[in-house]
Amino acid sequence: MITHTYSCYRRLNKEQTFLFKFWMVLSILSIGFVFPFVSNAQTLISVGPSSFDQFSVTLPENPSSGQVKHIRLAGPLSTVTVRATRCDSVSPCSGPNGTFSLASPVTILSGASSIATLVATEDLADQIWHLRIVATNAVPAGGEQWEIQVENSGATAIDVRWMAGDVSDDTLESDVVVSPTSLNFGDVMVGDTATLLIEVSNLFTQSTPLAIALQTGGQGFSIINTGDIPATLDPMTTVPVEISFTPSVEAVASDDLTITTVDPDSASITLALSGNGVVRRLVLTLDASSSMWCEPIAVLNCPNAGPASRLAQVKNALEPFLNELEARVQSLISSGKIPGVKIGVVKFQNSSAGVIHNLSDVGATDIFVIKGNIGVPYASGTGIQPNGGTPIDAGLTTSLGLFPAGGTLSTTEGVIFLLSDGRSSLPDPLASGNSVSSIETREIKVYSLAYGDETSGSYYVDHALLSAISSRTDGDFLVYAPGGVINSDLSAFFAKLFDVALGTNTANDPIGNISSGETKEHLIPVSPSDRRVSFVLAWDNEAANFLGLDLIAPDETVISPVVAQQNPFIQYRSGSRSTLYLIDDRYLSLEGKTGIWKMRVSFSQQQSHATGISNTKYTYNSLVATDLKLDVKFNKASYFTNDKVRIEATLTDRGKPILGADVKLNAASPDKSMGNWYAEHIVSEKEYAKIPQEAIARENYSKVVLKGHILTEIKKLSPPVLVKQNGIKLYDDATHGDQVSGDGIYTYESEPLNKTGVHTYYITANGNDHRGHQFKREKRQDKYVNLRPAIDFSAIHIAMLAERENGVIDYEVKVELKDKFGNLMPPGASRNLELEVAANKLGGIIDNVDGTYSQKIQVSAGDKPQLTITANGVALNPVVVTPPTSPIPWWVWVMVILLIIVIIIMVKRNGMP
Repeated sequence: MITHTYSCYRRLNKEQTFLFKFWMVLSILSIGFVFPFVSNAQTLISVGPSSFDQFSVTLPENPSSGQVKHIRLAGPLSTVTVRATRCDSVSPCSGPNGTFSLASPVTILSGASSIATLVATEDLADQIWHLRIVATNAVPAGGEQWEIQVENSGATAIDVRWMAGDVSDDTLESDVVVSPTSLNFGDVMVGDTATLLIEVSNLFTQSTPLAIALQTGGQGFSIINTGDIPATLDPMTTVPVEISFTPSVEAVASDDLTITTVDPDSASITLALSGNGVVRRLVLTLDASSSMWCEPIAVLNCPNAGPASRLAQVKNALEPFLNELEARVQSLISSGKIPGVKIGVVKFQNSSAGVIHNLSDVGATDIFVIKGNIGVPYASGTGIQPNGGTPIDAGLTTSLGLFPAGGTLSTTEGVIFLLSDGRSSLPDPLASGNSVSSIETREIKVYSLAYGDETSGSYYVDHALLSAISSRTDGDFLVYAPGGVINSDLSAFFAKLFDVALGTNTANDPIGNISSGETKEHLIPVSPSDRRVSFVLAWDNEAANFLGLDLIAPDETVISPVVAQQNPFIQYRSGSRSTLYLIDDRYLSLEGKTGIWKMRVSFSQQQSHATGISNTKYTYNSLVATDLKLDVKFNKASYFTNDKVRIEATLTDRGKPILGADVKLNAASPDKSMGNWYAEHIVSEKEYAKIPQEAIARENYSKVVLKGHILTEIKKLSPPVLVKQNGIKLYDDATHGDQVSGDGIYTYESEPLNKTGVHTYYITANGNDHRGHQFKREKRQDKYVNLRPAIDFSAIHIAMLAERENGVIDYEVKVELKDKFGNLMPPGASRNLELEVAANKLGGIIDNVDGTYSQKIQVSAGDKPQLTITANGVALNPVVVTPPTSPIPWWVWVMVILLIIVIIIMVKRNGMP
């Protein structure tokens, strides 16, 4: 397949040859910086028979003589005559007034005086001429412009390339150029392979011998397609060269690639190679608080939901991931362990955390132990058992302790996967000196999964906290939306775990629906750049082999579980709620194995009768270890209302940008901020009192959780709904916020964000790779949008509560924070508020769960302290706490009233009108 692709470069018809030349010229003109040893890019001029063309160069300003401008011509020059003229106000460039031959240097006269001499030499007979303009006097301000005319006296048109530079010797540019000029493989997992592409081009009109070799060797770098590299590089042709890096140790590696030709200017080109072999250390940090016994959209009154509990769903969603690791181990020929991955597991509950599995290598025995310690798949009474509160800080601190001590870890070497369904118990992990600060210091990423989304009533999850933990540690944040197919969102989180652990890209993660007796097929493109593919089918019913899965290769080979068990290059695993095939590179490299694969899903009537289920949903995933990558970057780690979201999706095939792809975005955001929803609905103290105290005590639930429970599960009020925007196009054309056209970076820029809460961004990319094969890639990212309060829309209310005998007055400061869009501060956000006042604070900030927050203070009589409130980093205008005028005692009012009554009686007795 590779040989065929490369040979296509040498079997171009005339139209294709012209297009190729045109593309090469445009490439040189627009991105000349990618070629080595380049002073200035070569420019093509086509000179017709008995005709001429011309171009201009400028001799830079210089106060002394000796300034040099080099000009180099390359092409079939036997019929060429070159003329030059110096242009100035006296003699503008209207045509040549001097000629020269290559026999000897010639002085070019221009106008009344000449300050430069044109020297000509011949580098290669009738193919490369080198011209030098040498200033004999100072060059005035603005420089001196020269016009060079190339005349063709022959009977056929010719192509001539010229370039100009200010170098100090006769070498301007090689005719053999390499793009890019160096290769950096970045972080590559020990034992894995990454491949990058270079292109060697002969831009000259004669062929050249070509030899490519590694200078040192033994550093993990290899030239893959040596059999496809020609011994002679024909004129005007380009050959792709694939270089791979397979690190065997955890260390930085480097080597040089030498490209040898007979180019008269640069016979040898050296390309620097570098890469970093890494061991990825991953700690899975699981919430084991009491609420993990609950069903997905319940909080209270759920002592143990068993197979329907959140914990059971997490355990079952872990099974395909662990089965994939097991299949990966089985596919290894040597050690029986994955050399570049170490995995640990931590649980947190009550007020502490515990290690379930120490950070260690991954082999078949290790996976068996991890499954048993966690309890995968779910079975009553096995593995982790939920209890108590949600000490996220303790969980993160314990996870950090599993990593090697001292120094920092690369952000790809050290990763914590945090999964939680609740609001953290104290201490606050974000507080100074706590777990997140320590994790930042070690440069370890935290990927957070919030188990529950706001729009399904999952008010119990602190999305803002989990998002902040990830943004501060340069990790990602995802939200699981309960109520749908379990694996559809949980698998997205564990797919992220795959991406980091095994260097995969997610090709797709969609949902299907199937009825009894049906068979459905899903198309999955597999590119030659894909080294390993895992096909995963998952369902929500506890029954092994509940759904059937066969694979059909592009050459129509059918791969069933029986076939897979007979092929050493294919691994098959069946779990309680999933089925998985792993196809490794030894099979994909066979003829007919790249192209469109089919996942054939079946639901037998026998399984339907046995389970009593006639229709079911499922998810089908393909996780790809590949050199065809989709990388997605956001312009900010965290967002606030009125910010704009900018997304850049970069597509590369073996390091080379992919152009012309169809990249689209599906976005979802709440139609109402949670602060406003809570503020709109009132809950009385009597309603709070009806909640059983034993349910509240289970996790010491806050008023935020209790009010959410009353609104959604008792009053049956609907929470905010998602507003979806599908099929938004990302652009690579220097419009719609895109910076550079045709660079393989596809851009989206939003309007200002006008709602707080969780916003979801789902990017899909479809197209053809550089070998013409279809591909599909997907990435999902969730972002929590914080409130940026606007001073003009926010208010501070101060009310006197009591005046004590010692002259001290108690006040309540109530803050109502809004942004320009009318959004209120969401509930549970007191950590983001700071109150500064020269007074005694009584307790902490109180969340009134109606969009307002309160703080009680004590002020001495006569004092007027200044109060400043900062919310999410925005300081509101200071307010002066002004004591009210001392009230008139009640007995004075009584005496006044009595006096008035007496006066009225006396007036009537005396008969006064």
